Amino acid sequence: MGFESFRKRFDDLDFLIQKEVEMNITKSNNNLVVSTTLLPDYMFYINSYCTADKGDCKNRKIYNILVPNNDVQNYMKDSNYKPSFDWQEQLLTMSTDNLVLHKADDYTLNKLYLDYLRLPREVDIIGYKKRLANSQVVNSKTIDCEFPPHLEDELLDIIVEQLAMTITDNAQVQYSQSRQQRNE
Repeated sequence: MGFESFRKRFDDLDFLIQKEVEMNITKSNNNLVVSTTLLPDYMFYINSYCTADKGDCKNRKIYNILVPNNDVQNYMKDSNYKPSFDWQEQLLTMSTDNLVLHKADDYTLNKLYLDYLRLPREVDIIGYKKRLANSQVVNSKTIDCEFPPHLEDELLDIIVEQLAMTITDNAQVQYSQSRQQRNE
């Protein structure tokens, strides 16, 4: 798969990107955190920045660099990566439902602005009873797929392939894989 294939996928999912969503920063267990549970449609982190104050300099953008949890201490000690108000960079790690900020002590953070990929809306069709997550039963209603038509077909091919692999239908797996290759 070349660059063009990846570019096509990025373009296909562009409508799911939520840009610069303002989030509050809270303190929890001596960490500065932003909870992604406050976003019911949150699926994947893309990038973020914070605004910060230091002396007379107000609301300066500080870009967050995503680093692995197990390496954060090494980054904090490294002069090329450690958080800096002057260089407008700080570190960010991810936990289950939180973004954890690692900053220097000489400035104060105000807000975090998050770019993320949201969950697509649920597809539904009228004519049956549907059980919600809270066990409530409601009538279904028609909600069309928001993906472009060509992507709907590709997603269905992937689903068919995964189901065929589950029930070990080798002929269907091969057919689905060949359809996916033609679509790239």
